[in-house]
Order: sequence, then C-alpha cells, then structure tokens
Amino acid sequence: MTKRTWTQEQVDDIVHMYTVQRCTQKVIAAKYSAKVQTISGILKAHNVSINYRKGANRHMNDQYFDVVDSAEKAYFLGLLLTDGSVIYDAERIRQPEISIELIESDVEILHRLRDAIGLSTKLCYAKRAGRKHGTYTLKFRSAHMASTLAAYHIVQDKTHRVRVLPQNIPEQYMKDYVRGLIDGDGSIYFSQGSWHINYCGHFQSLVRDVGNVCCSMIGRDAPLKIQVSDNVYRITFNGAWAQKLASALYDNADIAIARKYRLAIAAMRG
Repeated sequence: MTKRTWTQEQVDDIVHMYTVQRCTQKVIAAKYSAKVQTISGILKAHNVSINYRKGANRHMNDQYFDVVDSAEKAYFLGLLLTDGSVIYDAERIRQPEISIELIESDVEILHRLRDAIGLSTKLCYAKRAGRKHGTYTLKFRSAHMASTLAAYHIVQDKTHRVRVLPQNIPEQYMKDYVRGLIDGDGSIYFSQGSWHINYCGHFQSLVRDVGNVCCSMIGRDAPLKIQVSDNVYRITFNGAWAQKLASALYDNADIAIARKYRLAIAAMRG
C-alpha cells in the first residue's frame, strides 16, 4: 500500500484546526478521511503538544437539559432563548458552539450556569467602544446539547426564526422559565409614580405568547396591548398588574439576575 503524502497546506491546516480552532483529532481525522493515530503523528512531528487540553471540560454534563426537572434548568432555558446563541460552522466539521453573553454586573448567573453544566471554560470579557458596560461570555461546544436546546427553540439565528414559545416547559417551572425571559429581554422599572414590567421581541406572536402566559399567572383576563417601534414588539404591565407579576415571578425565587430581583422586590413592596 502506498504511503499517503501530505502537502504542506494540509499539514498547516491540521495544525491550525487543532491549535487555533480547537478541533479534536477525531474531527480532523474525519475531514481528511484518516486515522486519529495519523493525525496525532503529524501533530507530534511538527512539535505540537497534544496534552495541553487534557481534561478540558471533561466533566461537562451535556445531558443537563435532557430532562427539565428543576427551577434552575427552566430559568436557564428562558435566559438562553433571549441572550444565548447556537452557531454551526459552515462545513459543520466542529461541534456547534453554544454561548451566552451578559453585562458584567450579571456575571454571577454565568458562573452558576457554568457550574451547573460542569464546565471548566473561562469566561471571555469584552468592552465595546461607546458602551457603558463590558460583557462576559460563556462559550462551549456540544452537539448533543445543541440538539436538546433546539427542542426549546434555542437554535441558530433564533432572533429571526423563533415566532412562538415552546410548549414543552413543565407547568410547575413555568414561572422560572418566564423569569429567565424577563431577565433576558425584559425590564422592571419605576416611572411616573408606578411600577412597570415589559418584555420585547422581534415577532408579535412570540411577544403575545409571553404576555398570555404572564396574564394567566396573575389572573388578568383582558388582553394586553402590544406596541411596536423599529420592528421591535413590546408588552408592558403597569401599576398593580406589574406588582402582581413581580410577585408571581420573583417572590422566593431561587435564581434570578440580582439587579432585576432587587427591582422586583421593590415593586412587590410598593
């Protein structure tokens, strides 16, 4: 059998995939229809250490969302629907990247999600020009979790694709799920002598779904008016309705973004 000859371009690509793109040897081998041992040999021959990633995220529980059986899991699903993302490589060679970005004051929630999934990944900090606050991002790769999240409408380009809420959130954890939505794309504020809670989205049908769920929690029968500005739809609970919703979502909450939790408590107290 003739020994396979590798071009310099192929070798450079293999080294780049492993050291920069963080692809596994198995993924690289699949791309080049080669054995893992062959890829390992090429890396070693070019002085690339294959031990520096040993143990990275080895304790990750990529089945964390397979069964939604806690308030914490439901909350994270709501937050991921608003502030998370799933990205696939164009060639779909690597596992999809799952990420979530929050402003720096909310970093504790990212620590809690990272610990819940069992990740050892470091958070990435960024401060964009002209922005008042920096952000932290949690990123990791998992084909299995990406597939699981898709069942809850957390998919690639979800901002322009997701038009309705998922129907598979357990009823007993719905308030935790909605709290995640409000923490992500909602606001709690005091203005003109009363409290207000709103939720924003790019599709009227999605915003209506959130409004209907919230109304059912606080016993409101009248439909909520949906406003639109710059192609963003918004529902707003005002006054006593906002206070009731704050109580329904945040009273005795086990997990929430701290700054919004404080506002909700203030709203409950009137």
